[in-house]
Amino acid sequence: NNIIGEDVKPYLRKVIVDHYLKQLSKYDSHIRTSNELNEGHNCWHVQLRKGRFILTHNFVHNPYDHPRDSEFRKNLQFKNIQLSFKYDEEENVLSIEKDVEEKLDKDIYVQLIHGGEGIIPNFIILNIPNHDGTAWLDRLEIPIVSFPDIPIEEIPDKATPSFKKQEKTSDELDEK
Repeated sequence: NNIIGEDVKPYLRKVIVDHYLKQLSKYDSHIRTSNELNEGHNCWHVQLRKGRFILTHNFVHNPYDHPRDSEFRKNLQFKNIQLSFKYDEEENVLSIEKDVEEKLDKDIYVQLIHGGEGIIPNFIILNIPNHDGTAWLDRLEIPIVSFPDIPIEEIPDKATPSFKKQEKTSDELDEK
């Protein structure tokens, strides 16, 4: 595993996911994204907000790993209370129960965790962590869409260019 550039892979993955999270605000005017500095003032992360939901993303090695401890995550997850996802398949909307939402006076922290070694992640999951990050109040696995293989045109290395001679039409000859 001594591949040149392998050490930058986590940074590239973070930049790519940050970029796509920020793009979501173009599709929904209620989504706000911001770049936030961590508590140590040595690293930035993207926060996505919609209503009372605050979302950040984290790479983990397997779907049951918790993201590593950090002060900003501790501060965000401390806001969480006992909640569950409510998913409306017809409307394709993720929310919490209306009567519970009206009683809330706090933000709800959601983690988008993802993992895998290839270009396409092996898993993507939305988690609502409990107040100390030791368990999940709820989890929603997001299906990963796979695309069919697209055939690649094979062109031999020693292809010989061939040009077709274009015949002039009678109109073109008359113009001269």
